[in-house]
Amino acid sequence: MKNFFRKNDRYILLADRLFFAFLIVYAIIMIILTIISFVNGIILTGAITLILTIISVPIMYISFKLIISYLIDIKLIRNKLYEDENQDFNIDLIDFYDK
Repeated sequence: MKNFFRKNDRYILLADRLFFAFLIVYAIIMIILTIISFVNGIILTGAITLILTIISVPIMYISFKLIISYLIDIKLIRNKLYEDENQDFNIDLIDFYDK
């Protein structure tokens, strides 16, 4: 995996990990806000927040994964143009997407 993400491309892997951490923090904060709304008796706001959290987290995750796959495709095309050896990168890509 280290050979696949070298030089300026190592930020793709870092961005994936940071976004996943951000998504977890976002979901926790939204759930806490939902609980606070329900406890304070603001049922409608709590319900709307809960529904938007349930909808937004998967949409953000899928959108970011599409962006990351787009960047990896650009990297593979660039490697082919510059005739860089990328035969083992398919295995690395499978490992990257499977986690």
